[in-house]
Amino acid sequence: MDDKRDYRDGIYKLDSIVAQYRKDSRYLILTKKIEILSNDPYAIFRIYNGDILWMEKIDKKLLDESKKKCQLTGNYSQFCELIQESLENNSFELIQNGLDLVIQLSFKITNTVFLKGEIPIGSGIPVINDPDVRKLQTDFTFDLYEVMQKRNRHVGQEIMIRQDIEQQPVIFNAFLKNKQQQEDDLKPQRKANANIINPNQKKRRVAGAKLA
Repeated sequence: MDDKRDYRDGIYKLDSIVAQYRKDSRYLILTKKIEILSNDPYAIFRIYNGDILWMEKIDKKLLDESKKKCQLTGNYSQFCELIQESLENNSFELIQNGLDLVIQLSFKITNTVFLKGEIPIGSGIPVINDPDVRKLQTDFTFDLYEVMQKRNRHVGQEIMIRQDIEQQPVIFNAFLKNKQQQEDDLKPQRKANANIINPNQKKRRVAGAKLA
């Protein structure tokens, strides 16, 4: 496989990942693949906790730096698959220092061998009543909604969001309220404590996340 195709395959593996931090359910990670004509694709990692929104572009340069730091060999596709598995298996830590954030990943190489890697996300944007910031917030919510809808349609996998509405990020409350207002004439109002990721699932208690 040539380098260009390998890199593209890797970025595709970083598309539409949703992960909730097991130690603090306010923190949600959302990834999205971006393709621009005549340019290499890249992924955008966004993390949101209701108060701060972080964004980072994941491209060849960042992937090369991350691979070098954790002394991993192999191609882009293999490395991105390790990142994907770490996020989807909730095998990561969020290290926050003020507005700065780092995703510390645990890569499962074999059943007994794990390596640590990290993705620096940089400085976050406090969510304030500013039109530009609100647009970023809205983009996050609608991208998240699209990913969840796609997973419900095409994948039998569920990512459980804590049932207690008070424990969910503020963005979900605002998003669902706006969504309900827009669709009042089309759909019945959804119950407040329903499962956001899988709205059709019956309410049940969530035991909590476990490391892979």
